[in-house]
Amino acid sequence: MRMVYLKMVLVSLLFFNIVLSCEKEMVHSIPEITINSPVENQVFEVRDTIQIDADISDEVNLISIKVGLVNQELISVQPAVYLYPQSASFKLRIDYPISETNLESGEYYLLISANNEFNYRNNYHKIFINALPQQIEEIIVLTEKNSNLIGVFSVTETDPVTLLFDIDCDFAASESDSRNRRLYVAGLNLINLRAYDFETSEMVWQKDAFPPLPLHVSDCLYFDKELYASFASYYIYGYRYDGSLVFNTTVEEGTLPSRLFKFNEFILADLQSKTGDNSFLSTYYQITGTEKQRLIIHFKVVEFFSADDDILLIASNENSNGLLQMYDPYGNILTDMLNIPGTIICGVKLSETEFLIGTDNGNFLLSLNPASLIPVLPEIEAYRFRFDPLNQIIYSSEPNLINVISYPAMTVQNTFTFTDSILNFHLIYNK
Repeated sequence: MRMVYLKMVLVSLLFFNIVLSCEKEMVHSIPEITINSPVENQVFEVRDTIQIDADISDEVNLISIKVGLVNQELISVQPAVYLYPQSASFKLRIDYPISETNLESGEYYLLISANNEFNYRNNYHKIFINALPQQIEEIIVLTEKNSNLIGVFSVTETDPVTLLFDIDCDFAASESDSRNRRLYVAGLNLINLRAYDFETSEMVWQKDAFPPLPLHVSDCLYFDKELYASFASYYIYGYRYDGSLVFNTTVEEGTLPSRLFKFNEFILADLQSKTGDNSFLSTYYQITGTEKQRLIIHFKVVEFFSADDDILLIASNENSNGLLQMYDPYGNILTDMLNIPGTIICGVKLSETEFLIGTDNGNFLLSLNPASLIPVLPEIEAYRFRFDPLNQIIYSSEPNLINVISYPAMTVQNTFTFTDSILNFHLIYNK
């Protein structure tokens, strides 16, 4: 009996030793990473090249090495570089350009990750990056070659008017996205919505047309980080730059959503009556698309402007007479401010207290606190205004002209002429 017991003890010890041995064999090394360059907290500019010098080693072969750039939340902000050394030690010597031009100034981390067959190590090396200064690159101009053909032109200081590409479609509205290099075009009957890369001149996505027609009304698009579109068939949609849906809501069949505006957490819409009944100024929650409130109105919105953190300025027409009003979307309160001589055609915000309003009776500089109107630019028949705050330049379009106007001097500095009628134009920035 003792012999049997002794044998059992020996077998148990042997098994225990085997298990310990296996566990020892299952312990795997972790790569070591030493970053020699850049130094911690070094400062770079966007478009600089980071010269990376690092020593990476392991007890076994390194399978792969990743070099990338992440933000403070450790989220990648530009494409990484991968290397495959297949050796136990590796001297990393590469130039890694900061190629993402939209990076904001702030703290980032250079990430070097090394992997063997079983384990990996991440080394986060803090650096600081200064953003690329924003500047205007070009003006994109859309012209009507015929009712079903749009010409897309670029205007720069070196190349005054250059055709980029043509679009086979009719026209309702357009918007631009400098950050993602997108030109958005909405049609009436032939197309719904298309997005073009204005650097490659290629269409990157489109939304199919659907009945009833027409799909859109004039100036149905609004862009603020995302694209918002009103449809004549009772919808308001919001899209990301890649075409994915980010907002949607439905309005009554008797109303026609036209002008849109994003203000804080809201989307505002001018809902014009199709039947002669009441029109509405409606406010929707941006996140859910749920209607917060509505207000009966007797005017048609031409432009929305933010006046301060809680108040909007609305430029509108009532029975062909211009009207400026202040609107509080939190209290749903509308207050008349000024009557404008003539019918308002366009407008643009110049500063927190000044706005430029174009009418069929001339152009007016609107100042707030106290409210006043001053006639300006009598020689210009403006159909649209754009403002470049970086260079304090106003741009206006006439049927065949783009005017470049200094602000606040209000003098015309340059003019670009087009053969065909101008449908719309957009200021394109480098970021």
